[in-house]
Amino acid sequence: MEKISLEKQALLLNKEVYERKKIEKEQLLHQNNLEELVNEKTKELQIKNLKLDYLSKPDPLTALPNRGAFVAEIRKTLAMSRKHNRKFALVMIAVNNFKYINDIDGHNFGDLVLKDVSMKLQRSIREEDHVARLGGNEFAIILTELNEDSNAVIVVNKLLSYCQSNPLILNDIRIDISLSLGISCYPSCGKTIETLLKQADIAMCKAKDTGLNTYRFFMKEMDAYVERRTIVKKELQQKNKLSLHYQPIVNMKENKIVGVEALLKWNGPILGEIGTEEFISIAEEESTLIQEIGLWVIEEVCRITEKPKKRGLVLAFFQSTLISINRYS
Repeated sequence: MEKISLEKQALLLNKEVYERKKIEKEQLLHQNNLEELVNEKTKELQIKNLKLDYLSKPDPLTALPNRGAFVAEIRKTLAMSRKHNRKFALVMIAVNNFKYINDIDGHNFGDLVLKDVSMKLQRSIREEDHVARLGGNEFAIILTELNEDSNAVIVVNKLLSYCQSNPLILNDIRIDISLSLGISCYPSCGKTIETLLKQADIAMCKAKDTGLNTYRFFMKEMDAYVERRTIVKKELQQKNKLSLHYQPIVNMKENKIVGVEALLKWNGPILGEIGTEEFISIAEEESTLIQEIGLWVIEEVCRITEKPKKRGLVLAFFQSTLISINRYS
């Protein structure tokens, strides 16, 4: 009996130890889960604080709201417009030829241009509208509480007129800055932030191709325009469809050839031959691509002019003739 009692005691003791270890393990697991949860919530809070900090900070150059703050403002406007059945418009704005302004006149001058444009935009819009700098040479405006989509034209025309009649003056030199504007309207063009921003950007690109100091409303046909630009940009990466065509420059008085003009052409596998202005304007959107094309043109001209020398042909024409490279056909 004593032996059995001892065995029972041992079993009870082992069971008690097992239960205690099980509880300790569960407590440790719970503690670890709690620590992970605390760490996760801390990270989420830090991210939210960073976002709030970013939204609260204006663009350092122009003091305008930044992209994040602008998107937050669109979200508010969208919610209010849905609730009260109102219309509004997004206007995307690009300072034309800004890359050349920076490259030729320097970044300090480029900064002055951006500050000047910022000031003019703020003076041109209504009190209830919102303007922001999205980055680089791009700005954006929310035109709120519109009765009709066409009402956006009134503000846009006022903006363009003000910019043209008040040029930037530096060291008594008049500097005319041109803008391209794209407009998308809620709800006729789209009902989400992403769609409206994308469509305004597409319309802005179309305005750039149309001419300086102009605007375009987004239209569904522009989707095909975007697809075409995407194809051109992709195929231009290859550069094996580029070609140079030469035409003589003749001095009519002396009745002789005094130069040769090299015209850049492109014939792609999908879209066929495309006008030089179109594919060059697309290439210029990426500085590395336009630089690569420029280098290819120079190397190709040098290669062509070297051929007669290797074949022992008459050198006088190529030695004394000026070759100019023209991007327009």
